[in-house]
This record gives sequence, C-alpha cells and structure tokens, in this order.
Amino acid sequence: MSKKISVWLLGWLLAVVLGLWGCGLQQLAEGELKPPQVTFEALHLNPPTCEEWPLACTLLLDNPNPQPLKIQGFDYELWIEGQRLVQGESLEALNLPAQGQAKVVVPLLIKLPGIPKVLGALLQKPKIAYEIAGSVRLGPGMGLLKLPFRFQGQITQEEGWDQLQQFLKTKT
Repeated sequence: MSKKISVWLLGWLLAVVLGLWGCGLQQLAEGELKPPQVTFEALHLNPPTCEEWPLACTLLLDNPNPQPLKIQGFDYELWIEGQRLVQGESLEALNLPAQGQAKVVVPLLIKLPGIPKVLGALLQKPKIAYEIAGSVRLGPGMGLLKLPFRFQGQITQEEGWDQLQQFLKTKT
C-alpha cells in the first residue's frame, strides 16, 4: 500500500509542478503577462588583481505587469573582440515589483589567461568590441522560463585607459 501512495504522491507533485509551469507559459503566450524588459546600462572596469580582472555590467529590469515577478537568477557570457572570456551564472533571487524596476550588477571575472587578450586589444585597437549575452530566469509559476538578452557595444581606447588609470595611479 505504501508503494501505491508514494507513486500517487509523486504523480500528484509532478502534475502540480507541470500545471504551475504551464500556467506561466500560457499567460505569456496569451499576452496576459509580458516578459520583463532587460536594458544594458553600463560596463564597469574594476582594479585587476594577480589572478583575475573583475569587470561588471549593470542591467536594468523593467516589469510591465500589474503583478510582481520572481527572478530566480541569470546566466551570462562576455565576449571581447569575438572571443568568449567569461561565462557564468547567478542563482541570486530578485523580486521585480509590479510595474517597477530593479538594477542587477552582473560580475564578469576575467581569469588570468584572458587578461593579456583584453590588454592587447586595448593597446592595439582604437575601439574594442564587446558583447554581453545571457538570460534571466523567471521563477515559480513561470517554470523557470529563460528570457534571453544580448547587448553589443564598443569601448574606445581612450575610455578604457581613463578607467584603468584610476587603478594604476600610485600614491606618493
């Protein structure tokens, strides 16, 4: 009898999870819910360390819906001059208020082997092309639906050096 109960309980839980997932997708498909909009705000250069160069980008999330949305994290990649240098994910949850906004800072840690590529491009080219891509994961009730984003831009050699010089100055 306990085997029948556990099979029944497992089937019931599966139906509930699939039902919740389907409701969120159906609401999006029928236009009842709109996906949040992701806007790129800035790419930040932080001081390099002996092992990595921590960059960050700021994204702005806009919720056009009359109900809050639960963001369950995001994944991301950073490409510089056509080469993928960073790939990662964040499991940090975020409540996106109804018809509200939230800023997300995405950490982009370039490991030691990638630093010469970035510095080489900074020294050789007047403009460096970058691309930040990934997806935002919507949470319970949406079935961890992934909404992709992709932003491309350029940073000039002068802008890059201006940001780097603040870290390279020595105090006398």
